[in-house]
Amino acid sequence: MPVLLKVHQPKNLLYVRYSGFAGISESMQAFSTYMSRPDFQSGRDLLVDLSHLTGHEKASPHLIRHHAQMTEVFQSKGRRPLVVFYAPTRVAQGMALLSARPWDQLDIITPVILEQEIDVLEMLGVTEPNLEAFLQETL
Repeated sequence: MPVLLKVHQPKNLLYVRYSGFAGISESMQAFSTYMSRPDFQSGRDLLVDLSHLTGHEKASPHLIRHHAQMTEVFQSKGRRPLVVFYAPTRVAQGMALLSARPWDQLDIITPVILEQEIDVLEMLGVTEPNLEAFLQETL
């Protein structure tokens, strides 16, 4: 499973795209790499693009460790980062729900799951006509 992480500085946004089958260990590795980069900053809003997802791991002994790792990514002083899941398919919606559910009872992030690309763009205040244009023009 390839995981692509790109930072959009003007919007203080981390774009994350999962392609193929999403495994917990691969996701943990991608975020560990991001956390060691010089442009790492906790508290960024996230756009998690699941439109290229074909399947995902539903249970893993590493899941709790991954959520602890994500707490470091999400920590922010004075605000709850917005985490927008673009989940246009049933498979994507399943992963989005699995990813968002543990945060429901915590005041750490504001998770939002959206099926339509136009809704994602609007939620993030993106003026480009689609995600591809946004990624090509701004990242």
